[in-house]
Amino acid sequence: MSEIIKLLFLINFSLFLVHEMDAVKQQEWKMLIWLKNLEDEKAYKIFTAIHIPLYVFLLFGIMDTSNNTSTIFLIIIDVFLIFHASIHFFFKKHKNNEFNSYFSKIVINAMAIISVAQIILLKLTA
Repeated sequence: MSEIIKLLFLINFSLFLVHEMDAVKQQEWKMLIWLKNLEDEKAYKIFTAIHIPLYVFLLFGIMDTSNNTSTIFLIIIDVFLIFHASIHFFFKKHKNNEFNSYFSKIVINAMAIISVAQIILLKLTA
């Protein structure tokens, strides 16, 4: 795997972590159907705890050095981040959507753009 693809992944991973910090600040759980009606403190704890297995999955993928597995991992993450940006786009008018700042929008959209670039580079280098 090329160094540029690794760098793009690390940038995307960092953007994802920043987005998740922003998601806590913006109380993203208020947009999630299964958490929106809970008391904020309880919803915050569940929302945050859900990220533990997600981070384990991401860190496991980063640590796996086998070329075939890491390529599949990157594609899964890229597809997820593109889908994730689409969800934010379709929910931009949601009454509890607080991701209205340029900062939030840049982070979300940058992940999708980098993911598209990474998929293209993965195809070109295959």
